[in-house]
Amino acid sequence: MATNVLEVKSIPYSQVAEESVLSACLQNKDVIGKVATLGLKFDDFYVNSNQEIFNAMIELFNIDSPCDITTVSRQLEKQGVFEEIGGLPRLVELASFVQTTANVTYHTEIVLEKSIRRKVIEVTEKIANNAYASGDDTATLLDFAEQEIFRIAQGRNLGDFAKLPDIIKSNMANLKAIMDGAPQEAGVLTGFSDLDRILRGLHPGNLILIAARPAMGKTSLAMNIAHNVAFVQNKPVAVFSLEMTKEELTNRIWSSETYVDVSKIQSADFTNEEWNQLTQSVNVMKDEPLFIDDSGGTTVTEMRAKCRRLKSKMDLGLVVIDHLQLMQGSRRNDNRQQEIAEISRNLKLMAKDLNVPVLLLSQLNRNPESRSNNKPALSDLRESGAIEQDADVVLMLYREGYYNPDCENINIAECIISKHRNGATGSVKLGWRPEWTAFETLDERHEE
Repeated sequence: MATNVLEVKSIPYSQVAEESVLSACLQNKDVIGKVATLGLKFDDFYVNSNQEIFNAMIELFNIDSPCDITTVSRQLEKQGVFEEIGGLPRLVELASFVQTTANVTYHTEIVLEKSIRRKVIEVTEKIANNAYASGDDTATLLDFAEQEIFRIAQGRNLGDFAKLPDIIKSNMANLKAIMDGAPQEAGVLTGFSDLDRILRGLHPGNLILIAARPAMGKTSLAMNIAHNVAFVQNKPVAVFSLEMTKEELTNRIWSSETYVDVSKIQSADFTNEEWNQLTQSVNVMKDEPLFIDDSGGTTVTEMRAKCRRLKSKMDLGLVVIDHLQLMQGSRRNDNRQQEIAEISRNLKLMAKDLNVPVLLLSQLNRNPESRSNNKPALSDLRESGAIEQDADVVLMLYREGYYNPDCENINIAECIISKHRNGATGSVKLGWRPEWTAFETLDERHEE
């Protein structure tokens, strides 16, 4: 009778490749700098003695010391591992292991490839152990798995020197953009020039809050920005809509792009000319990298996992979430303020983890309704002061025409920059076109 034999798999590593790299480094100190720029670290070596030897070489390289048998021996003695690695005979053997340093890049790539395989094995064992345990929910488990694998993949994305002519060319393009009204610091432009001048764009890692009372147009402003980032700047945008369906949001984008009344699009009641405008816009926007998720009850963990997958395929430019009060925490919490505080903190961490700006919409409490001056303030943020603390930028929308239909500026909105962690605060006037669910930059005739 045949018996089942457990297959014993060997750990991925190459002793020959590791010793070839060390031998090349002993022969020429410049080789150490070369392999370091390839991303090689001491823990990429599997054999412990090889780790210690390479670590000693890096220490010598950092102080611009020669790297030969004598200096490496002395450094290993300082580290207290000289005899442990095999002493002088081992170093002498390594020094003559390869005859040329010409193939060191090839050998280094083998060491790195084996190291990645070992890291994947280690991570998958952690994932398996977490899966067997019953402590975390499924969403948290999946997020941990994706984050660990993503960290291994990102760990090899090393930068390098840029040539001066290329830098000058890039700087010239930036200067021209600034002369044309773009912000001086790199950031994702909102498309509203007055707002961009103050914010200098939406910056990676920042949590930007758009807060307002209902019917002020916060969803419209967010979708106007998302459409501008995706359509004009061609940067991928992820939109999480917890209130409106993807069809409703798409109709709003369609309306603001074609200037066809959104109510006509919803009812399919338009002229032939308007129909032609809509059909033509389909061809114009068919490659727009804007992605909408209208799943209800999405947690931050699930959002981060979805964004991480999207970012692995393309350079994600912006995340939009509509809105905070409809979000759920990762665990049940009877205290809603604590739950909101956890959500806002995790959204800030998500922005930093993904290195993209996160545009979060939030409702305000009813306080503005009871004041003679209905303009919102930071104290009106609903349910938690933690939102104000975590946000890098807080924008508040106010339309006088909503409270006073007889006012002179019925179609003018005010975007109040109540908090700007890295810059000035202030106020920007925007035109409001309700029939197109669109905001627009005002010309000088409307400026005060």
